[in-house]
Amino acid sequence: MSFSDDLKKFTQKVQSRVEQVSQDIPPAELFTPAFVSEHTPHNTFEELLFAAIPEDVLNGYLAANTKFPNLLEMRKAAGVFAIEARARSINGDA
Repeated sequence: MSFSDDLKKFTQKVQSRVEQVSQDIPPAELFTPAFVSEHTPHNTFEELLFAAIPEDVLNGYLAANTKFPNLLEMRKAAGVFAIEARARSINGDA
């Protein structure tokens, strides 16, 4: 084999291993805000995904798979949940 063939084979092995490892890393750890903002016009991976999904499709999915009729209602409930969780942690109720 030539050096070029060896290099190509090595590169393919490295790429394969990177793909395997990256599948084991949760998206929030893999697609950090720094990575996403450097490579896309978005600040977070979530922003990127939401931009890629039409609102009516997302709302339909949420209505069929959650107890919320749409993203707005889900966000409202998540906000209340987050505020209550912070209040519990401040009060020591964890």
